[in-house]
Amino acid sequence: MPGPRTILIADDHGLIRDGLQALLTIEEGLQVVGAVATGRDAIRVARQLTPDLVLMEFSLPASTGALTITEIKRWLPQTRILVLTFHRDETHLFAALDAGADGYLLKGDSKSDLTDAIRSLLAEEKYLSPAICDLVIAGYLGNRSPPTPGKRSGAFGILSKRELEVLKMIADGQRTREIADALGLSPKTVERHRGSLMRKLKVRNAAAAAAYALANGLAKP
Repeated sequence: MPGPRTILIADDHGLIRDGLQALLTIEEGLQVVGAVATGRDAIRVARQLTPDLVLMEFSLPASTGALTITEIKRWLPQTRILVLTFHRDETHLFAALDAGADGYLLKGDSKSDLTDAIRSLLAEEKYLSPAICDLVIAGYLGNRSPPTPGKRSGAFGILSKRELEVLKMIADGQRTREIADALGLSPKTVERHRGSLMRKLKVRNAAAAAAYALANGLAKP
């Protein structure tokens, strides 16, 4: 049988580190192999232990969040990175995604959100906090321009032309019936394209797909 999936925790608040470690220790199939307080230590210990996942605060001492993520991914491209932070603004979200984070969760989210996020990332999927998805989409619909597209925008090259059209309309806030009418398709066909693009982007819901599209500049106001 395969062994437990390993997790490194990086947070500069001792109580949060201890709480996360206690919480995840009782989760079946997961093993916390280390806990550190700085970005520099997160990079160093990750290289030593090669964990399956790094669960990290974005604002860590001794390194920026973006640099910490970039360095871990440079040395350990297969290691998944889940940002768990108090930062609920678009700037921090887009910076984390552009640096290579695979998921973004808020510290106010529930325990089930945390475990769902971890297991999603370990299953090679993406995960965004439902609250942060709502924020990103609301900001887009309020005509606030997203940041300049980053290096991750190339991920959308795997989508077909029709899937890109559907994704752009999802990011626009349009529902299945509206998309179907605009494109001259049946709602069933639109749902098929929606399911296909979500599988290709490895996201679990339409809100996450839309947020990634906005983060990478695929859709614009």
